[in-house]
Amino acid sequence: MDTVIPGEKNMLGLFTRSDKTMASKIASHKRFRTERIALDGRHEQTKLRLHYPMLIYYSWREKRAYSHLLSSKPANAEDAYEKLIYLMALMTSNAPPVPLNDVQHAVTTLRPFGSHLAKALGSRPRRCL
Repeated sequence: MDTVIPGEKNMLGLFTRSDKTMASKIASHKRFRTERIALDGRHEQTKLRLHYPMLIYYSWREKRAYSHLLSSKPANAEDAYEKLIYLMALMTSNAPPVPLNDVQHAVTTLRPFGSHLAKALGSRPRRCL
């Protein structure tokens, strides 16, 4: 296994997971979700033979981006705030309900920043977050 020297770019560069920020993970999920919704909305305009495989592909990309977003641990309080706000917006949108396991997993990744998030949201810190 190759060793990575801190401060230097390795050969993989942009392909390493650590290079992605919370903002880029949120943007990826938004983009894939928008693409899937747009494809789903114009199904009459596409050939039916191509529609279904493309819809499956875009759905897979959206689920993968969502999974990466949920499992990612914020690097700082600002990233935690961005993740919390995005997930709250996703839960209140017309998207399918977020499963309880996903909410619990997201809370686990946000727990180290609970006091910062409570202060940013204008509430007092609680034990659950």
